[in-house]
Amino acid sequence: MKAIKDIVKELGLDEDFIRVSLDGIVTNYDSVTEISDGEYNTLLKIFKAESQAQLTGSQPSYEAELQEELEPEKISQLAEIRREVLEVFPQNFGELSGLIVEQLAYINAQKLVADYKLIHSETVEAGLSDYHQSFAEQASSILKAAQSRDPHEFLRRQGIKKKRPTATEVLNEFQSLINSFSA
Repeated sequence: MKAIKDIVKELGLDEDFIRVSLDGIVTNYDSVTEISDGEYNTLLKIFKAESQAQLTGSQPSYEAELQEELEPEKISQLAEIRREVLEVFPQNFGELSGLIVEQLAYINAQKLVADYKLIHSETVEAGLSDYHQSFAEQASSILKAAQSRDPHEFLRRQGIKKKRPTATEVLNEFQSLINSFSA
């Protein structure tokens, strides 16, 4: 087993760079503290393949490089080449990393807003739908109850009696009696 801190000292590379390079070799590359000798050898083979690809201007062939055995002398040479390459491009890498982080933050913020809007609108819509359904059921129940009641019975229970005839009604009734006698 090799400690990540020992690998950093041995290869002279940044710890974050080594951890990112371990992605695909170990599952918990961002929190691992030690790796096996086999994983270490695989990491060195990847560094070698990338270094040779950068020197020749071609794409690294990891499969072929991983099948070869590395000598400790070549490992040191590859580490030196890697260090030199990283010294030449640190600002570009930093700027690129910054842009990537900004874009990821922006995309993440957009996703959060979209998720919030969806959850909010669906929750409000579901609540209003439930309220409307409940209100419709209650209104329907009230209307059915009102239709089944006799208004005269309601008035009787309330102590409201049929109103007495007005003076006009009495005069009209009196006039119709007089007309019936004269005829």
